[in-house]
Amino acid sequence: MRALILSSTLLLSLLAGPGCGPGARNDRMAVLRRSPGGQQLRLSGLRVLMAHDPLSALQRKTYRDSITFQLPATASGLIAGSSIPLAPGSYAYRGSILLQPEARKVTVQLFYDNTDDQRRDLLGWNGEYELLITNGP
Repeated sequence: MRALILSSTLLLSLLAGPGCGPGARNDRMAVLRRSPGGQQLRLSGLRVLMAHDPLSALQRKTYRDSITFQLPATASGLIAGSSIPLAPGSYAYRGSILLQPEARKVTVQLFYDNTDDQRRDLLGWNGEYELLITNGP
């Protein structure tokens, strides 16, 4: 009985999945790089490695990751996800980015329009960030 409880507990902790719980987090600071051709919004954070065995799942090792959104040069305020360019073959963004440069703040509320499964998948980068603005390439 004790072994059953222990193995059930281990299984439930593994089912929590990568990206959940301690270890995975987004940085508080977003970087907006302005140039004559447009703006780039870069978000970064820690992600949990995928586990392919129970020992790796328990170790919950992390790695640094980032995402960069290409935005129009004059974009400020509410930016529709559908106006953010993507690589060919990618799901379209839905939702929005609220860019508030004067308040040094940005709020990301985006999801993928998953047309294969007929659903909308949240981005792991959603949230509110402090905004650091830089100029140049």
